[in-house]
Amino acid sequence: MLKTNFSLVSNQIFFPLVPFFLGLLIRIVFWRRISLAMFDPFEVSFSVAMYLILCLISSRNLRDKKLAEKLFLPYLFSLCLLISLFSLSVFLKAYSERHIMVVIERLKEGNDIITANSLEPVLQAIRAITLVVCIVAIILSEMARHRYKIRA
Repeated sequence: MLKTNFSLVSNQIFFPLVPFFLGLLIRIVFWRRISLAMFDPFEVSFSVAMYLILCLISSRNLRDKKLAEKLFLPYLFSLCLLISLFSLSVFLKAYSERHIMVVIERLKEGNDIITANSLEPVLQAIRAITLVVCIVAIILSEMARHRYKIRA
């Protein structure tokens, strides 16, 4: 039983979250602190999306087809929400980086620049929303897996 539980945890929870934990560890080592800015919405949404894909596949393999149908839509909705958050965060990050490059180029040309990156509050909000959605998705998925005895 313990071996089965460890296998389930390692296959369905730990491995999909490796990109998130690895990125977090690298930022902790370099920044020597923990803050909301360290939770990269790309990594966390991608990792939890991989986790939800595994949950979706596991739920589709259930013998009880009514239960499989009942679990399919919430998993699919959560997956679509995380993919949307991932896409939005990638777009905002790319836009922000482009803005920074324009400012650097103008500074190299000797132009005075008085501008602020107005996307930082939006990026902070996306980080917070993504983190909350991912935590809720994992908790609800694990509750469903335990309640309906879904195995890997």
